Amino acid sequence: MEVDKNEKQKHGYSHYNDPEKVMKYVQYIPETGKWHVAGKSDFGGKTTNMTETYGTEEMPAHEIIGAILNGKLVEVKKWGGDYNEKGEKIMVRDDEGTVAAQEKAKLIQTKFLEWIWSDPERTDRLAKSYNDKFNNYRPRTFDGKHLDLPGISEEWHKKMLSHQKDAVWRVVQDRTALLAHEVGFGKTAVMVTSGMELRRMGLSRKNLYVVPKATHGQFRDDFLDIYPTAKILFPGDDDFTPAKRPEFISRAVTGDWDAVIISDSQFEKIPSDRKQKSDSSKKS
Repeated sequence: MEVDKNEKQKHGYSHYNDPEKVMKYVQYIPETGKWHVAGKSDFGGKTTNMTETYGTEEMPAHEIIGAILNGKLVEVKKWGGDYNEKGEKIMVRDDEGTVAAQEKAKLIQTKFLEWIWSDPERTDRLAKSYNDKFNNYRPRTFDGKHLDLPGISEEWHKKMLSHQKDAVWRVVQDRTALLAHEVGFGKTAVMVTSGMELRRMGLSRKNLYVVPKATHGQFRDDFLDIYPTAKILFPGDDDFTPAKRPEFISRAVTGDWDAVIISDSQFEKIPSDRKQKSDSSKKS
């Protein structure tokens, strides 16, 4: 928003006592996705509001506001006494100055919240604007209680908990998921069951499981405990020697397997297609 120069000089730093006026000097730039806050000269120069009440000598209020709006760390730096190879001063964190500036940042945020809630009409307007723009999405929920899981062992059919079935149903629906459960919440059972359900429904032809080497054998045993009749291809160390590796890859590709279970170290030995590797390097 463009503001008349005379008006800027007229109000000066008194704007810091009225956030409505401060907003005249704050602009959002869609092209860069950043907020721009006018410099101190635009506010009429150096005053106590800028460097004492809401800011410090090292980090004036307009710089703190800019950091808050752009999600940056409120941090003060000073010259550490050394130079880099280009002859430029090497700046280091000023702990005392940073703490002082961060305290001012908390004050600014507190004052902003007080201002928002001080006028019911403004509160309703801003709440509606926020809800319309940002708070209008509801995360999808996944309910897997209907899953019967054909082929699973009788023991595991009884042991599967509701959150595990929900996770299985999410994998089936989305074909991708992060199982960010804590240790002991049954992630292995979810991975195994999800893969078997995808196979049963024709949503995947073959599932590859890459697991840590230390749990390679344990994962296979757990898989067969959950699905006793599953067709599993499980390579030992001898199967991944340079001479036998092509044979294993061929078996994995041509066989009708419910699961191919390899360790992370074995997976790293499988060569990638040159074009795919080149495309991946370009993207990174």
